[in-house]
Amino acid sequence: KSKLGVDVYYDLKITKKIQDFVDKGYLLSGHESKEDWYNTYNPVNFFGDITTPFLVINSTDDPCCIQETWTRPSKLEKYEGKSYKEVAGGMDWVVHVVTESGSHCPFLDGGNFSFMERVDGVLMLKSWSDNCVVEFFGSILVTSNHLQNTQM
Repeated sequence: KSKLGVDVYYDLKITKKIQDFVDKGYLLSGHESKEDWYNTYNPVNFFGDITTPFLVINSTDDPCCIQETWTRPSKLEKYEGKSYKEVAGGMDWVVHVVTESGSHCPFLDGGNFSFMERVDGVLMLKSWSDNCVVEFFGSILVTSNHLQNTQM
């Protein structure tokens, strides 16, 4: 079967597991193998190099970013057997928030469609994580401004 075209699209369409979808998705990316795709785009390859404020929000029911990944030893040589949690602990400005629910991205507020709100006439999802991100970076700005003012 060809790397591009209907066959790949159909294979992706009928996958039942997220990991199978991700493993086959490289075929549409232009990479020669899934390993090449993972090495290029896997964020853990760059995690230890982050030098700016960084907020990680995970939930225990996330099907993609499971909690065990955060706490088990990394297989990457650069982390010397440390877990990502240990790597983050040695970095400035990194905060890791873990919630009981939220799935992979939504972190919606309320049930019975109370997580919907109108913003400028458009129906939007209301997510507490959006507010969390704004508060986190607002705190970073306040702290940064305070540090700059005390150094003058």
